[in-house]
Amino acid sequence: MFIQFLFIFLGGGLGSISRYAVSYITPNYYKGNFPLGTFLVNIIGCFLIGLFSIVLHKNLTLNEFLITGFCGGFTTFSSFSKEAFLLFNKAKIKLAFIYVFSSCVVGLLSLFLGYITGGGNC
Repeated sequence: MFIQFLFIFLGGGLGSISRYAVSYITPNYYKGNFPLGTFLVNIIGCFLIGLFSIVLHKNLTLNEFLITGFCGGFTTFSSFSKEAFLLFNKAKIKLAFIYVFSSCVVGLLSLFLGYITGGGNC
């Protein structure tokens, strides 16, 4: 049991550092109001979860390290919710709806693409 917790802990740390790196680097290339860093992190994370769910389904250790740990630390529903709230609060209603809708739809599509890329059948 300790080894499982250790792998999840290490994966989560790497995921969190990776999320911070994407959020730190994104404003260097994008100056708009859309929360692109969090959007990219969540879409990439959805793709990876779909891919890893197929590729790693028989390897519990890598599954815990990459899906529960890394992807759990990398993706961030709380930041997504905060940024959507701030857009609504700043009366950027249209942009807020675009962000919420596109995050959900593109996130699901990314998970599906990852799943298919890994060889999953629908």
